Amino acid sequence: MSVVIIYIRLARKSGYRFVKMVCEDPRNASIPIIAVSPSEPTTEDLICFEYGISDFITPPCPWELLSQRIFNAIRAKDSATFYEIENMLKKLPCNIFLKDAEGKYVFSTQYWDHFDRSSDPNWTIRGKTDIEVRKNKENAKKAHESDLSILATGRGRATLLRKRRTENRSFMSL
Repeated sequence: MSVVIIYIRLARKSGYRFVKMVCEDPRNASIPIIAVSPSEPTTEDLICFEYGISDFITPPCPWELLSQRIFNAIRAKDSATFYEIENMLKKLPCNIFLKDAEGKYVFSTQYWDHFDRSSDPNWTIRGKTDIEVRKNKENAKKAHESDLSILATGRGRATLLRKRRTENRSFMSL
């Protein structure tokens, strides 16, 4: 567990030099920086978030609350790192998707034309199974069964699915 805790007044006095240095190094992308102040933050103090500060703590701060805030800051930074990876994956010319232990999509780099997507611009595949999103329900059932088989056995397999009546397409589940 890594976190940087910095005294806000010293950070502000230096023009956030240390904070900038930490944030500019990509090796530190997952390390949150938490500012500490002995009193309520001023408007001047709140500018710290523009420099990369993840959280701001003032006393009294019981140990349980402090440890939870540190944990939350670390999780938030880890999530940001995942979104950076997600953005890189979306630039690849192939589709990559991840599903959870129930066969629900967690991530997909693109949406295929055989999905029955909502017209809602905020529609997402996350949390949905093939049965919920595919137009061809027979293929959706086969894909879902394949997912469940992989989860049960731990072994991937090739599955042939019909895209349309005239065209066959296969995919490999790992």
